[in-house]
This record gives sequence, C-alpha cells and structure tokens, in this order.
Amino acid sequence: MDLSKLDLAVLARQLAKPEGEVGLAVGDYMSEHNAAVSAAAWKRLGLAPRDRVLEVGFGNGKLIPALLALAPDLAYTGIDISELMLAEAIGFCRAFIGTRKIDLRIASVEAMPFAAGCFDRALIVNTFYFVAHPERALGELRRVLRPEGVLVVAGITPEAAASLSIVQHGFRIYDQPRLEEMLKRAGFRSADVEVYRETTQRIDGGHHERSYHLARAVA
Repeated sequence: MDLSKLDLAVLARQLAKPEGEVGLAVGDYMSEHNAAVSAAAWKRLGLAPRDRVLEVGFGNGKLIPALLALAPDLAYTGIDISELMLAEAIGFCRAFIGTRKIDLRIASVEAMPFAAGCFDRALIVNTFYFVAHPERALGELRRVLRPEGVLVVAGITPEAAASLSIVQHGFRIYDQPRLEEMLKRAGFRSADVEVYRETTQRIDGGHHERSYHLARAVA
C-alpha cells in the first residue's frame, strides 16, 4: 500500500492507533522507520541481565527480538492501544512467547495495570506525541519503575518537525527544556537529553535528515 497517497489527517490517526488494512501497512512502515532510533534508545537504557523492561507502543512487534538479544534473560512487557498491533505482535513473536518472558497487552500508559516498582527499565519511542496527558503518563511510568530505574523517551525534535506537515494533525512535539521539566515534575531524580541524528526514508520513498531527542530519566 502506498501510504504517501493517504490524507495526512488519516495517516496521523493511523500512526497514533493503527487499524484495518491501512494499519497493517503503517505497522510495517513504523517498524522499519523506527529501527535505528529504537536501537539508539535501547543503548541509553543501559540494559543488564534479567532486567524487567516495559515498552509503551510496541507496534507490530518486529523490533522486539532485537531488543531481547541485547542482554541475557530479559523479561519484556509491552503495552499498546491498538488491538491490530497486539494481534500482529503476538503472531510475530509466537516463537518467543513461551520460551522467553514476553507479556503483550492492551493498556494505556496513563493508567497501567502494573504494581509500583515492578520494572527496571522503560521506554517509549515515537509514540509520546499521541499521549493526551503527558505528565500523567510520565507519573505512571515513574510509579512502575523501581528506585534507580531508567526511562528513555524518544521523539522528534521541534526543528525536525518543522518541515513535516503531518505534525499539524494531533502531534504534540516537545523541546528539550519542556521534556526535562515534565520528567522532573513526574518525580524523576534526574533527566538529561541527547540529540540523535539519522538519515531516514520518507513515506514517499525519498530520504531526509532527521533529529530526535533521547531523554533519559532516573527514578
């Protein structure tokens, strides 16, 4: 499916919550498009053997095996709001489910069904734009992380977003000071932001330079 022919408002809604045939194509696009920035975010997590990892917005699950390969005996929990992506991820990760500690479920980051302090690491890559109440979500992420646990939030910079018309359709873009302020207000002890740059493929097949904030916060 040629996603470049979609109305931008429709595409933005699909990026926020993939559904139907278009959602399948969007899921594949996101897994390819997000691979490099996800790897950069994983590096900032500082994963250790047997860490309990929470990911918000796992999409179609095609990046999960690469994350699991980064440290021995990781326990992975993923939440998403798209039932389509949950079904796709379960299908793709079927070989791992049962032999590895993988738990995939529908849930909102603003009200997660997890006990306090039950994760060592958490991440949210290219989906924080669509969270209606970001400070509530960050407070929930702080709650479910153990003391000294680490959160990484990855999202496009305002400078890179300025050239993208699609961000006018429901995206919330945050600059570095705002990210750091929200993380500290959510109860994280420290927060720092790095800029990650890459050459990425546009939906229309062309390429462009893009920059992301990789915000790392310690509970």
